[in-house]
Amino acid sequence: MEPTDSKFVKTLQEAGSEVYGEAPELTGASGGLDARFGHYFGVPSLSYGPMGANYHGVDEYVDLPSLMRATKTLALFIADWCGL
Repeated sequence: MEPTDSKFVKTLQEAGSEVYGEAPELTGASGGLDARFGHYFGVPSLSYGPMGANYHGVDEYVDLPSLMRATKTLALFIADWCGL
């Protein structure tokens, strides 16, 4: 995972600010995510996505408006990070 003051994280927060009107909140959680391997290979990584609940359970769901916002944020982030 990247330090919270890295260019990678700041670029995502800037994209989120464009979509949400403010930067996404940075939080931490435990879990087995692939993002944990990025630092072993010098690849910046973080975990970002829509809101939901009951992850990997029978009643798992995702909030559709937050899915749309997350998709727009990721698209802006990717375009900016890749210099488009």
